[in-house]
Amino acid sequence: MEFDKRVVLKDTAEKYAEMADKIVKPFLKLMEDIVDLEDAANKRLTEMEAEKKKMGIGDSIVHPHFKEFMNEYHEKYKALAAGLCTKKLLDRPFGRSIHNPAKYIDAVNGPVYLTMKSAKKATIEIVNDKGACMKHRFVLVNEEDAWKIDEVKYGFGDKDKWYIDSI
Repeated sequence: MEFDKRVVLKDTAEKYAEMADKIVKPFLKLMEDIVDLEDAANKRLTEMEAEKKKMGIGDSIVHPHFKEFMNEYHEKYKALAAGLCTKKLLDRPFGRSIHNPAKYIDAVNGPVYLTMKSAKKATIEIVNDKGACMKHRFVLVNEEDAWKIDEVKYGFGDKDKWYIDSI
């Protein structure tokens, strides 16, 4: 089976391995799109800070268009996530922060670990083994013949404890 070289199968039976590409490809595309959105947002935030200085606005005051910018960012984030996340996940707050570096950059730079023990559920983990050793776990479910992210958690290093997160 030939699929994205970033994907590492972990505790996945051979009968499910052939589904890996169908599950991981849209997931990785979403991660790439989120990273691109955050990178563009960070660039715009830098521009807004420069604009504040030109307008004589102090560091502790937000840019006059910051709220509008964040609303637009959230709507773009929502448009990306809507088709690939379950309603349960989208009912949680999401897209309210802009990370630098982007939150899911490790999914873009790989590897990603896919675990699949049934035809209805898959788990994808991405790990940053540098710095804080941050990791993210995504539980995907097969909903209406499409794989959607249903749950997101984060953790640190080799610890087994996971914390609830949002997309």
